[in-house]
Amino acid sequence: MNVGCSLLCHFLLALPRLLLYIGQKWYYIKRMIKLSKLTDYAFLVLLSLKDGAEQALPTTEISARSNIPGPTAAKILKILSKAGMIKSLRGPVGGYYLARRDGDISVGEVIEAFEGRIVLASCLDKSHEDCALESVCELSNRWRPMNQQLRALFFRWTLADLRGFTADPSWEDGLKNTTQGDQKR
Repeated sequence: MNVGCSLLCHFLLALPRLLLYIGQKWYYIKRMIKLSKLTDYAFLVLLSLKDGAEQALPTTEISARSNIPGPTAAKILKILSKAGMIKSLRGPVGGYYLARRDGDISVGEVIEAFEGRIVLASCLDKSHEDCALESVCELSNRWRPMNQQLRALFFRWTLADLRGFTADPSWEDGLKNTTQGDQKR
């Protein structure tokens, strides 16, 4: 069965907790996928910025527009700058602005700047320790395509998409259209 990204995304993003049955034991998982507050705030900061040096905003203005405390905004700006998503301009009219158009900054890029690589299971992230069950686990090959779809979704969405997003439920139609070939059961 090939699980569509629409189903996968609703499953992973909508559930705050999950019960898993593995090896005759139930495991209670409190958190599946949840962005940290810092990552969530980073999106608010980015949405308050425009591209181009003439649009530069000082940290105090960014903090006020995004309703984020100044020190937190400064920390976020430093991380975003290091990741190449924003640039700073020094001087009396200085501040921060987007380094690229908002359509060229992906949601996945922002998430990975703050959270690290997007992975569903540790066996898919070779930068971490090896799983003790990796040699006998049947799930690794099943997680891989789901992980690829989830990553593709996050890297397909951009800041421009977030700016234009409305609470209209028809957004799900767009998600279904991007994964139509994956809906087979």
